[in-house]
Amino acid sequence: MTRQTQLLLAVAVVALGAALAVFFARRGGSRVPDEAEWSAGSDAGFHPRTDAAPAAPRAPAETPMEATARDAGVSMMDLRLWRQKLDPELCPKAGEQINKLGGRAPTDPKALNIVSLCLQTGNVAWYKCVLSATSEAEGTSCNARLLQPPPP
Repeated sequence: MTRQTQLLLAVAVVALGAALAVFFARRGGSRVPDEAEWSAGSDAGFHPRTDAAPAAPRAPAETPMEATARDAGVSMMDLRLWRQKLDPELCPKAGEQINKLGGRAPTDPKALNIVSLCLQTGNVAWYKCVLSATSEAEGTSCNARLLQPPPP
């Protein structure tokens, strides 16, 4: 190799190194900030050389159905049962239970409104609530909370 070729090769290598240096300097990617930049930046409490506590696991996001149940004051199971239509044959039995809770005869016509509402919007959650009620106030609470269309 001649002296001139060696000189030309050395200049090419230096030019390539300079071009790479300019390319990576403009890109600005992997520069590590010094101590003054770390303490003056927006992350003043963070220091890269200290051990940070691991992030706490996040709770899964609440589904729309869970939010609806929480807003309605019922459990998820009750909300599912609220959405299940009641068999119309069970509405007279629920009316009898409402009459019994009020101290009336099982066939008293006072429960006809409840039976009518049951035929329209009766659901399994309301039916279970009425059957498990032990007082007229509990039965009325079941009617007020659950004997209506379920929330969307």
